[in-house]
This record gives sequence, structure tokens and C-alpha cells, in this order.
Amino acid sequence: ASPTSCSQRQTCSSVLDAIGLAWALEFLLCLDGGLFAAIRDLCLRCGRHIDGIIFRDAGADSVAGVSPRAPALVQVAPTILTHLPGMLVVFKPPGWEVDGHASLRGVGAEGHDGRLGLSSFLQSRFDRGACPLCYWSSFDFGFLHRLDIPSSGLVLVGSTMEGYWSLRLQLNTYRLAREYVVVCQGLVPGQLSKISLGIGSAASMVGKSIVDECGRPAETHVKVLVHLSFPWSC
Repeated sequence: ASPTSCSQRQTCSSVLDAIGLAWALEFLLCLDGGLFAAIRDLCLRCGRHIDGIIFRDAGADSVAGVSPRAPALVQVAPTILTHLPGMLVVFKPPGWEVDGHASLRGVGAEGHDGRLGLSSFLQSRFDRGACPLCYWSSFDFGFLHRLDIPSSGLVLVGSTMEGYWSLRLQLNTYRLAREYVVVCQGLVPGQLSKISLGIGSAASMVGKSIVDECGRPAETHVKVLVHLSFPWSC
């Protein structure tokens, strides 16, 4: 069962508060190794505690995700590249949505809206006892981050609470880096190495992010690999 009891909710809240503290201190360059180790130990111990309850009650009901039908253009299935205790690395092809709690809000009465959720792939590979988070929309089915539907790439997944919180702490304190290959239209200066702009939410597009000077702080390191040009004819 998902962590719904009062004590389990309090445990989850305490861990998230600790991870939030670690993020804030790391952002201010004030997180020393001893405090990080203490917060990491708290995350792992609390994760193991909740995992023990989960596996003890493995037969109880879980919060199931949506398993929408595949779009006609989707031909490539996801792949599990790495399977470690409590953690997965999944390759997401184009056309699949890294779904979660927010993406379920607009799902209609039919049970799907035509998008192919990555959680349905994981649920087809693991039962609730082996990968409980893959069935919990409240924890975004264990997904640590998002990729746009048209894009492809690697997605980190926590399959247990211990694994999820271990990855979440590392991601929120910049121990894990995300690398993208991007094709841009327009000339990018070859000397560009860093973009420091805030990220905000678009008022007219739910769930979409835009560059916003008043948004959440963000820093992206860039390496310009090549400039391409093509002859155009009218």
C-alpha cells in the first residue's frame, strides 16, 4: 500500500523537508560533507522503514496509474538499461510521456487521453511488490524528472522509497547532472558556455516552462559542438 497512514505521511514530510534544506544550503554553497552525510543517512533509514511496511503489505491495494493506448505514430518501446536495488534507468523513446500526478488531472472518464504513459510500461514489467512506486501517482510513479514527449533520453526512476529518496537527494543537491544534445535554429555563439536564467511557468500553457527572470534559479552549462548551414532555394 502507498504511505497513507499518519506516521508514514509525517515520515515522508520530514524527509522532503530535509532534502529541501539540503537543496537550499547547496544552492548557497553552504552544505558541508558532514551535514550531507547526515541527511543522506536520514533519507535512507526512513526509506528502508517505509519499504519494510510496503513489502510486508505487498498484497494490499496500490494507487494504480493510467495505462492509455499508444498513439499510432509510436513504434519504439522503452528499454530498461540499468536495474539496481531500488533504482532504474529507463530509455524513453519519442512519443512517450513521463507521466505523473500532474498529468493525471486532465485524464477523462475513459481512463486515458490518447497519450502513452511511461508508467504503463513499468507496470507491465513489474508487479506492485517488486516496484511499488511504479503504481503511485502521488510520487509521480517514481520518476525523478521529466523529458518532453517528442524527445528521447534517459529517465531516472526510484522503484523503492529508499532508492527514490537517495536519487532525489543527489538530484536536488546537484550530485547528478543531466546532459542533453540540442539542435537549435539560429546561430549560437561559439564561446557560449553558461546560461543563467530563471525558469517560470507559462500562464497560458499548463505544465509548460518559460524563461523568467523572476522564476526559479537555474544554470545550464553549454558546449557548442558544430554550426551547420544548408543552401536554401526558393
